[in-house]
Amino acid sequence: MDIRAAAAEPSNAPLAGGIGSRTIMLLAVALVGAVVAALMAAYGPSAFAVKLMKFTASRWDAVISPYAGVYLGGIGIVLVVEVFVLGYRQSSIYRLLHPTQSTWMDVFCFAIDFLKVAGVFMTIFSLGLADVALKAIGRVTPQGVLVLENPILQTVVIFVVIDFLKYWMHYFQHIWGFWWEAHKFHHAATEFNVITTTRGHPLDSAMRIVFLAVPTALLGGTGDQFLFLSLLLSMHSGLTHSMINWDFGWVGRWVLMSPVTHRIHHSDMPEHFEKNMGSVFIIWDRLFGTYYDGQTVNPTVNVSDNFYNHKGLLYDLLACPWAVLRTIGRLPRRLLARQALPPAE
Repeated sequence: MDIRAAAAEPSNAPLAGGIGSRTIMLLAVALVGAVVAALMAAYGPSAFAVKLMKFTASRWDAVISPYAGVYLGGIGIVLVVEVFVLGYRQSSIYRLLHPTQSTWMDVFCFAIDFLKVAGVFMTIFSLGLADVALKAIGRVTPQGVLVLENPILQTVVIFVVIDFLKYWMHYFQHIWGFWWEAHKFHHAATEFNVITTTRGHPLDSAMRIVFLAVPTALLGGTGDQFLFLSLLLSMHSGLTHSMINWDFGWVGRWVLMSPVTHRIHHSDMPEHFEKNMGSVFIIWDRLFGTYYDGQTVNPTVNVSDNFYNHKGLLYDLLACPWAVLRTIGRLPRRLLARQALPPAE
C-alpha cells in the first residue's frame, strides 16, 4: 500500500489549498513585519538596532571559526572525489555552477546554516514557540548528568545515542502528517549535490532541535564539537547526498549509511517509501525493519506530489508552513494508510 498516497489529499494539485503567489508575498511581509515590530517593542528601537549590529558582527566570527573550516574541508574533499568518480558534468561542482531551482534552495539553506543565521529563521517560522520550548526544557533538564570521565568513551556514547535518537526522530518525520509536510521540503530536492544535506525548512529544523533538546542536555552535547569527528561527519553527509554509486559493500549493508542507501531513501518509487531512515548507522534500520533489502536503485531523486521548485525561494519557504498547518491534528500517516486498505475478504 502506498502510504504517502493514502495520507495525501484527494487532489494532488500544486500546494494543496491553492495558495497563490500574491498571498505568499502578503504572508511574507506580514510575518517579517510582525517579528520586527515585536522585537522593537520588546527592546526599543535603539536597543534593537544595537543588538542587530552585534548579531551581524558575530556572524563573521562563526564563519572564520575552526569548525567552519573543518566543515568546508570535509565538503571540499567530497567535491574533489566526485569529479574523479563521476566526471565533471555529473559532479556537484557542475550542478552548483549551473543551478536549477532545486539547487538554488540548497544554496540558500547552506548559506543560512554556514552563516549561523538559521536560528533566526527558526524563530520566525516557529513564531517563537521553539525558543519558548527550548527555554522551558533548559530550566527543568539537568545539564551533563550523563557525562563520563573518559572523553573518548563519552564521545562514542554521545555519537551512538544521538544517532539512535535521530533514527526515531526521522521515523516520526515521515509518519506524522504535519511533520512530514515540514520534512518533505528536504525530500523535494530533484537532484543531489553535496550541500543538499543542509536543505531543510527552518520549521522542520526547529522541531528537530526541540526533539533532541533533552538528550543533548543530559549528554552534555552532540559529539560534533570534536574537530576530527566534525570532519568525518561533513564528509559522510556530503557523500550520502552525492550521486556516487558506492554502496560500501557489507559495511553499507550492516554498519554505515552509504550514498546508494540514502539515495534510495530519497526515491519517489513506492517500494522505497519509509526505508533507510538512519543518519550515520544503518544498523537501526536492520533492527527495526526499515532497511530496504531489494535490488532496485533509483537513478534520480524526488518526492511524490512535489509542489516545490517552481515559483521561487520565497514561495517555497512560506508554502511549507502553510502545508504543515493544514495537516495538524491528522492521524499518523500509517493509520491513514490502514484505513485506506480494502476490507479483508
